Amino acid sequence: MKFTKIDITNIHELMPYLQKQKYQICDLTVGTLYHWRDYFNYEYLIHQNNLYIRGLFEGKTRYLIPLGDDDLEQQIRFLNYYSLAQGEKLNLAFVTQEAIGKIDDDFCLIINPEYFDYVYNITDLINLKGLKYKRQRNHINKFYRLYKNYSYKEVTPDDIPQILEFLDEYKEETNERICAPIFKYEVEKTYDLVSNLFKLQQIAGILEVDGKVVALAIGEVIGDTVFVHIEKALRKYHGSYAVINNLFLKHLHREDLVYVNREEDLGDEGLRKAKQSYRPIKYIHKYNITVKESK
Repeated sequence: MKFTKIDITNIHELMPYLQKQKYQICDLTVGTLYHWRDYFNYEYLIHQNNLYIRGLFEGKTRYLIPLGDDDLEQQIRFLNYYSLAQGEKLNLAFVTQEAIGKIDDDFCLIINPEYFDYVYNITDLINLKGLKYKRQRNHINKFYRLYKNYSYKEVTPDDIPQILEFLDEYKEETNERICAPIFKYEVEKTYDLVSNLFKLQQIAGILEVDGKVVALAIGEVIGDTVFVHIEKALRKYHGSYAVINNLFLKHLHREDLVYVNREEDLGDEGLRKAKQSYRPIKYIHKYNITVKESK
């Protein structure tokens, strides 16, 4: 049995498993795994109708929550045996509280607040009602006053060249503000994500002013949850972030969609404040786990 590096030629093999995941975390989505595949050196193995994914986290191999036909106890048992055969203890990453409750083995855990997922009611972010969303409404209304000739559209293949040009301008605009390697990686890999948007079965929307792309959102739907992977805008267009956030969900919304996962803040204070300002209804806590012994 051999793990294989995730890339555009094999990501489709993971899709049937990822599209059924019940944990509601962004780490088990097509967009996130593809976008961050090189940063975490993600690899996968499909064995007896189960999907196993592993990556490198600060130099240590860790496995994500397995998906597939077997129950989690059986899947963890398989990974434990596999790890021991490699001469290693079993280490897991991004494990939810729900999954922890199903692990029988003794383990120690470390909580990762910077990787908590922010989850919202979709109707809250669409309607923006009440005093708590006054700031967002003000930004949106100012955008509409300033830029009469705006439009929103769902992305088609013909839009890709224009979006790549937008990313060039976005990168130039944010270059001085983005210093941390993890954020530089995220921006650079967005080009790849956009170029392979339709192969990855992602949903995307763009906001235009006078025919020019000024904001972009990319996401996907799993079950009753919209996962927003990418949200970028040119800050010189006042309110463009608030508008793309709102219109992307408005155009995507249907009755069976209940939640929005806006993913993690990665320990960045600016991201944390922005995500908290939209009033999440919950945080999905995630942990790193080391299994001490198998029962």
